[in-house]
Amino acid sequence: MIVRHANLHSPPRRLPFLAAVHSFLFGDGDPNAKHDKERLYPAAVQYIQRHRGYVTAEELALFLPKVPTTSGKDDIVISESFVLPFLLRYGGRPVLVDDVIVYHFPDLVIMNNMSQSKSPQAASSLMKATSPSDGAEGVVAEHELEPLLEVVPEFSRSTWSQRIRTLVLAGVNYVGVLALKSILRDHRSLRLLPSDFWRTIRWLLPLFDAYTTAFLLTPAVRSLLHLRYVRIIEERNRLRRQWFNLLRTPTVELWRKLQARHQLQLQASSGAAEASVAAHHDQTTDDKSSDD
Repeated sequence: MIVRHANLHSPPRRLPFLAAVHSFLFGDGDPNAKHDKERLYPAAVQYIQRHRGYVTAEELALFLPKVPTTSGKDDIVISESFVLPFLLRYGGRPVLVDDVIVYHFPDLVIMNNMSQSKSPQAASSLMKATSPSDGAEGVVAEHELEPLLEVVPEFSRSTWSQRIRTLVLAGVNYVGVLALKSILRDHRSLRLLPSDFWRTIRWLLPLFDAYTTAFLLTPAVRSLLHLRYVRIIEERNRLRRQWFNLLRTPTVELWRKLQARHQLQLQASSGAAEASVAAHHDQTTDDKSSDD
């Protein structure tokens, strides 16, 4: 079962001013940087193992970092080539059943089979968990499948008051640079301080100018990039919801694929259960023989 990730957020802590300036200028990092490795792939492995290594392309679409698009027609999937990276990553292969394609990942269920073959109780619970009465005739149970949505990142963790103070600071820097340029053009002002001082200021002035310009332009450019990234995240989340809704209310073609996957799952579960019971019986017989 895929455990729902609860969004239990504690009240945000106010950043110190310098940290708020850094957050406003450069952001706070990508909250989805490890979304595939920490959420999508583990959830996919768990889901595939629960179904004895069999899964359809539509189910896999929920766990892909780059969510495939749909056709918007009744037959949603035009090409299933988007599953190829996942097949290569986990050793999957296509299986043709009743003119529909189901994908099998034997390597992902080897350890699961070994753990469930330790006792007849595990085998019995395995057959019970995968019986046709298990939610929606065992095809897709709503409690075990959900879209793992990405977090829509904030532009900055700084508060609005801190952002205003940061912009005021940027304005002060800009005015200061303009004042220095004005002073350097006024020969009477240059006589008030040593020439070496003004020579140093002239040398540093381009650096001050570049710093002030970057201070103003960095958040502006980053805001454009941030809006673009937010649109990408929202589009991926929209597609995940679309795939999820498709699985909840499948088309006739998808229903046939899910039924085929379910039948393969039941066959694999029955075979694993019988093998585990037989192995346990043989071990018990051998123990009794050794005792005699």
